[in-house]
Amino acid sequence: MLAVHRGQSPFFMQERMGKDGKPFKIIKIKSMTDTFNEFSNVDERVSKAGVFIRKTKLDELPQLINVLKGEMSIVGPRPLPRNEHIAGSGVLSVTPGMTGQYQIQNTNEISVEDRSKIDMQYIQTITPMNQVERLQYDLSIIAKTPASIIKNWKVSHYRKETSLPRNYDQ
Repeated sequence: MLAVHRGQSPFFMQERMGKDGKPFKIIKIKSMTDTFNEFSNVDERVSKAGVFIRKTKLDELPQLINVLKGEMSIVGPRPLPRNEHIAGSGVLSVTPGMTGQYQIQNTNEISVEDRSKIDMQYIQTITPMNQVERLQYDLSIIAKTPASIIKNWKVSHYRKETSLPRNYDQ
């Protein structure tokens, strides 16, 4: 919001790995300030509005453009930056998605390896399905996504209020 006021783009783009390893620019709404120094950490750079749009996942709505361009689907493994991709994991065998098994399991604080395992469970589940079965499965994930967002929002708010460790709910 402040970016537009300052004449800057309200969008953040970052290279991610798509299907078959093809790179693309993922589009998000900016949630951080552009100003930082070597001592800044991510939490310090997130604006107050950015906290809200991140927790509600509104920052991810521009990814619908990625979906329309064919770079992403609505449901699938989250696209990772090249440096977080685990070679040979199989995650790049499908089109990445805006939401997926990882998101609805409320597991924000896990390793890249564990995230890849969850993504591979999704891929192994959908691979033998016909189109109708896959559509039904993906629709069930889409239906569970809002509840997952709300739960994560409540957990992070509760954690902030009570100073619980970040991984207490796992």
